[in-house]
Amino acid sequence: MMKKARLSLLVALGGLPLLLTACPRPVPYDPPVSLTFRLPEDAPANLSIAAVTYQLQDNQKVEPVVLTHGYVGGKTASISLFKSDLATLAKNTRCTTPFMTGEAKEMTNVTVNPSTVTTCNIHFVAYEDRNNDRFPTAEEERYITHDLYGYASSAFTYSMTTKDGKSTEKGTRTQGWSLVRHTVLQPSATPGKYVVTMNSVPVVDENLIIRMHEPTDFMTSMSMGGPR
Repeated sequence: MMKKARLSLLVALGGLPLLLTACPRPVPYDPPVSLTFRLPEDAPANLSIAAVTYQLQDNQKVEPVVLTHGYVGGKTASISLFKSDLATLAKNTRCTTPFMTGEAKEMTNVTVNPSTVTTCNIHFVAYEDRNNDRFPTAEEERYITHDLYGYASSAFTYSMTTKDGKSTEKGTRTQGWSLVRHTVLQPSATPGKYVVTMNSVPVVDENLIIRMHEPTDFMTSMSMGGPR
């Protein structure tokens, strides 16, 4: 009886390495992109913050779609963008569209290299959710930032001008997802004209605070003062 028990145990142990080697390795944890926002000092206490994309619908109209919500505590807010959600969004052709017919649609003198690049942008808004539907409307919107988190199918550069000729926008963006910072300059040599830049920043700069402000014209103004 003892020999049979020992034999059964050896057989069981002999099969153990096979069972162990058959177990798949755990997938390494890939932390989300964490962005931090600073709200104005007089911001109300009942704000929500959302990450919003603009997606082409079946009726050929572009409509806002909420990707996720963040956390607001005092005058600071934060949002986490999970890599799996970003990967799915990059493949979503309702959001990821040709730059020439998407972002540059209403502009003139458009130069894009390469011209085939596709993009998808995530925007951020702090709002008062008055009807508790977790969807920001124009009436509920309190603060925004012109900075965005954007996807590009390839690295690219571009330049384009508003139809009234008063503002020129240009930028350099990296392939994949990146934080894109918005700046506006008004050169003294060209009064009444503005130069907007939208450049991807290094990953390390994603840790810097993004300042939110009351809605302003993307082409002529930006948030001034304080850390960014």
